[in-house]
Amino acid sequence: MIKLPKRLTTIADMVIKEKAVADIGADHALLSIYMMENRLISNAIVTDIIDGPYERAKKAVNESSYRDRIEVRKGDGIKVLKPYEVATVIVAGMGGDTIAQILSDDWEKAETYERFILQPMSRPHVLRQLLAERGWTLSEEKLVYENNKFFVILVYTPDDNPYKLTPLELDIGPILLEITYDYKREYLQSFLTKYKNISNSLSKSTTNQEVDLLESIKEKIKELEGLINDIDKS
Repeated sequence: MIKLPKRLTTIADMVIKEKAVADIGADHALLSIYMMENRLISNAIVTDIIDGPYERAKKAVNESSYRDRIEVRKGDGIKVLKPYEVATVIVAGMGGDTIAQILSDDWEKAETYERFILQPMSRPHVLRQLLAERGWTLSEEKLVYENNKFFVILVYTPDDNPYKLTPLELDIGPILLEITYDYKREYLQSFLTKYKNISNSLSKSTTNQEVDLLESIKEKIKELEGLINDIDKS
């Protein structure tokens, strides 16, 4: 049986069960093999645009027991998928800007799939802003702490109901601000430290843009300090 890091097993548990999955930029295909081993999905399509990862994925699948249930395709994002071909699309381990580009390349096709599981390695606020404007429903956010790093996993359902998020919700996540979970205080504290560092660097700012940014940062600091204080009291 394949053993995966917690970040990936958490993603595996969030797919629509017993249906087809596409793993975009899958590199080694181990997540799809793991999901097949654990009978979580019916079949999988694994994609990568780069030769090395594509060949690694093909090799891993060919050496597994699921050669007839996992297909490896070479191509960019969801361009190599057909509409309605899978229920869940996973895009993990890329920057938020890259994931945003993959989705916005073909909204019409993207919105034929039932669920998207997104795990940005950076700039998740870009995804939250884009998908709020698009009107996709954010149904779940999870935080995984592994190897001294925080990983955020977002689950979206394509929809057409735009909404707005506050600056703090964009940065931290509207659900992660509300629910209770392991390492919540540490996660919030990491943002508080970041905001205070930015505030200190802007303390002598004179341009209107920098002054406005400083005021926005101060508001975030105030709100976060209140949330952390509430956690400490509970």
